[in-house]
Amino acid sequence: MRFRFLLVAALILTGLAAQPAKADTQGVVIGVNRVNLNGLPPAERERIIREMVANGVKVARLNIVRPTPEGIQTLRIAQANGLAVILNIGVLAPEYMRADAPQRPAIRRFSARPRLSQLDPARFEQRFAALWHEIERTGVSLVAVEFSNELNWADFNGDLNVGERGTVYDAASLARMPGLSDFERGLDNYVGVLKVARRLRDASQTFARVPILSAGIADIPPDWAGRSGGDAVDGAVFLAALKQRGLFDLVDGIGLHLYPEGRQWQAHLRRQMTLCGTGGPAHAPCWITEWGVKNMDTTCPSNDQARAEQVRQIEAEFLAQARAGRVKALIYYDWDSDRRFSIWRCNQLTPSGRIVLD
Repeated sequence: MRFRFLLVAALILTGLAAQPAKADTQGVVIGVNRVNLNGLPPAERERIIREMVANGVKVARLNIVRPTPEGIQTLRIAQANGLAVILNIGVLAPEYMRADAPQRPAIRRFSARPRLSQLDPARFEQRFAALWHEIERTGVSLVAVEFSNELNWADFNGDLNVGERGTVYDAASLARMPGLSDFERGLDNYVGVLKVARRLRDASQTFARVPILSAGIADIPPDWAGRSGGDAVDGAVFLAALKQRGLFDLVDGIGLHLYPEGRQWQAHLRRQMTLCGTGGPAHAPCWITEWGVKNMDTTCPSNDQARAEQVRQIEAEFLAQARAGRVKALIYYDWDSDRRFSIWRCNQLTPSGRIVLD
């Protein structure tokens, strides 16, 4: 009996050792996504933010797609409730585009999208400077500011083509990509946006030390691109193109979006981690501003145990990368707005949510 007790105890301790505590990765930002709040009534926004804070959320990734009063109001609600913010700033709002800039039309599953190549850097500087000063006046606790979202994927960048079958363009095939010159012009515009952001950040009395993040890079599987019809640019190729344009002189971190799945998830995740540096002028670390695991079962009470184990394993891998200095933040997608990924279900935190926020 004593032998069996010692064996069980050893197994428990081994299991605990195999799951490194988050305390071992101090300085890594842990949080959740709750984007697109600004279209909700103020009382609903406040209810959601209070719910998040009451259940252990300390940092949330929120967004301001357009320079409107609603986004500023959301930041004031966050500040009043003690919620720190990673703020995603949309750069393709109509207010920032050239006059009469054409959009890529809606087709298949894809909405009409602005083209990054049609952004007007002068208009962006004028309108964003005013928004930035309003953000400063909110008093919000700003953890980082991220500019735009998944610009290497047709769902967010209208310079990328949508047709019968989509392609993920790598280094060998990029020269054959339809609309390549427009895509590259868009990258030039995006670096211009980051130069404006850097000047404003550095001059700020409030946010001079707040990290600037590049747009979250989408990890698009080739089979999904093919079925959807949307083109994408491989993350490493996209990052290399921005690096040639001086990206690492302007940002403090690389935004990266990963949704590990399948039997080879760990090997794939580790390959994606080669995009992430450990600091210094040549290569910035990654901020994982979206990651998540699907649970398509929406019954109540929540049936979440299988997903919770996946979340635990994936998070442990990310934390190992954090200890190596390659990852600075893990921001889970999503709190409650995406039924596939949400961790707030049936008016309570799921087991996956408890792992994320523990």
